[in-house]
Amino acid sequence: MATQAARQAHNKTAIRRTVKVGFKKVFPNPNIAGMVQRAVKLATPIVQQAHLLANLHVLRMCEAGLQLPPLDITFWNRCMCAVSEATEGSADYDPAVDPALTASLAFYDTSVPINSARPQRPAFIKSVRAI
Repeated sequence: MATQAARQAHNKTAIRRTVKVGFKKVFPNPNIAGMVQRAVKLATPIVQQAHLLANLHVLRMCEAGLQLPPLDITFWNRCMCAVSEATEGSADYDPAVDPALTASLAFYDTSVPINSARPQRPAFIKSVRAI
């Protein structure tokens, strides 16, 4: 099914099902459910800001006619580290590793309201339990 026509033919005959499951059904243990909710609360602002930075960076690179970096997990992790504040046990963003991304970050910072704090990026599990 490598071709588009084969995918379209398969999609016409494929049976699809939707399974709806509630949060409490997936996480019946309140301790685990609380940890998941806290992790989501911590990660959401970082992910949102990382998306903005990544989009800005790709746009800047395209407009400048420069080669895009590989848009892989390493790039994504750099974006998340760049827009967040490391806490104990977390790796800091190193501006020297990717000067082009650092330039995009400087441009991104001009659009962020003055006095707005970067989201905290804790060492994950230890900090989620502490919150």
